Amino acid sequence: MNWNPSWANAIASIESQGSGGYSAVGPTTQKGNRAYGKYQVMDFNIPTWTEKHLGQRLTPDQFLNSPEAQEAVFKGEFGSYVSKYGNPQDAASAWFTGRPQSEGGNRSDALGTTGSGYVSKFNNALGTGATLTGGQPMMQPEQKPKGLLGGLFSNPDKRARLAMALEGMTLNPNRGMMASLQGGIEQRGLDRKEAAAEAKQLAQRNKSLEFLAQQEGGEDYVRLAQAAGVPTAIKAYLENKKAPKSTTAQDKIARLKSTGVPENIAIGITDGRLVVRQNDVTGETFVLDVATGQKVFDATGAGGNEVPIDQPASITDEGSLAGLDPTKALAARGYANSWLNAAADTFGQKLPAPEAAKASAAMRSLATRTIALAETEFAGKPTNFLRERVEQNFSINPDQISMGPRVALERSNVIIDMLQETVDGAKAVIAGGTATVNAKKSAMDSLPKSEALLRDYISLREALNSNLGNNNGPVQITPTQNNLMDLYAPEKD
Repeated sequence: MNWNPSWANAIASIESQGSGGYSAVGPTTQKGNRAYGKYQVMDFNIPTWTEKHLGQRLTPDQFLNSPEAQEAVFKGEFGSYVSKYGNPQDAASAWFTGRPQSEGGNRSDALGTTGSGYVSKFNNALGTGATLTGGQPMMQPEQKPKGLLGGLFSNPDKRARLAMALEGMTLNPNRGMMASLQGGIEQRGLDRKEAAAEAKQLAQRNKSLEFLAQQEGGEDYVRLAQAAGVPTAIKAYLENKKAPKSTTAQDKIARLKSTGVPENIAIGITDGRLVVRQNDVTGETFVLDVATGQKVFDATGAGGNEVPIDQPASITDEGSLAGLDPTKALAARGYANSWLNAAADTFGQKLPAPEAAKASAAMRSLATRTIALAETEFAGKPTNFLRERVEQNFSINPDQISMGPRVALERSNVIIDMLQETVDGAKAVIAGGTATVNAKKSAMDSLPKSEALLRDYISLREALNSNLGNNNGPVQITPTQNNLMDLYAPEKD
């Protein structure tokens, strides 16, 4: 493919002429996204495209301030479309709609511009609008040197071999030069193989993205692919296809609240901090705090119904770990304390490790609230803040024996950075003058939850840092505690 600079000029004239060129920033979409730069690249594409074409991931602001990055990304992406579809008109359609003309001609944006209309603008900007036989726009044929010597001297490998042959005919050939020429031939061969492999991989990736985009919820799969890779997105699609979709946290909490249960009580039931019990004699239904053993809510008659025990809810209140030692609820020590508390609770005894129970419940609350926020769409939310990514890689689950304090600390640091970016993004949308009313409202609704989570993760990090050095050595279990564990889970012969 011969690169034609007029393609870039044509797209730029449509996307940003008169609105800022390299510094142009598009309006905020309903989902809070914006397009950046001379060629109006969407913000969620910038990290992956800059990494692919520049070797490093840029933020939208960094991309906006680098004309070189904008040119490299456009040339790489648009050029790949030309190579894939065989003509710049289909490439222009793909740049606008993600599809060639045959598939994207009738697709339109919020302003009503269709794929076909966009291609017409592109042809007009090129100054040709010409088509060949059959009416299909075609890419201009590559101009090749004419004549015998033209074909010879246009090929670097042929030039090198000719030079080596001529040098070898001299009385005292320069073997260093000949070795250098041979090395160049071999390196170009390797480069061609690598380019072919990359082109094949890119073609397969594009096919996968096209497939994902056509499925139900396709936009979410594409965003997941851009944030975590195509294999992860394909895996998520296959899992969602074979398994029934789980009820969202928002739906669950709504059902619980419809029975008259206060929101904070529903949250506690979800994360295990609270349990629903019933007195077999009186029939009284109540909610018990497992950490203190105190009754916190009389559930009988709430809204005329009993609390549905199997209906977990979203988390919206804070679960700060200030003053607690979370290391008592993590790894082998936390595992032992969890069993001891469960055994004591089963036999109606006082909890032997109440602080571990409180810390465990608070961390479960954090995990549930984080996942609930990650699955919520709102303006300013980072594109990599996805439920699948948080749940699989950064969730802090005290019920896992492999979840030690240092792993929890590492994950806390990652989530703190992600939440800080989320808070900053939401504030930027609220303060911005170009965001829509709906975008600002979604950002304002999410901000208190994001800030509360950020505070709580910072308190978790501080608690972990304060207690990391206090828990070296084996877990100490008293004989009484050991008997409780034997009663609760006796060994099988």
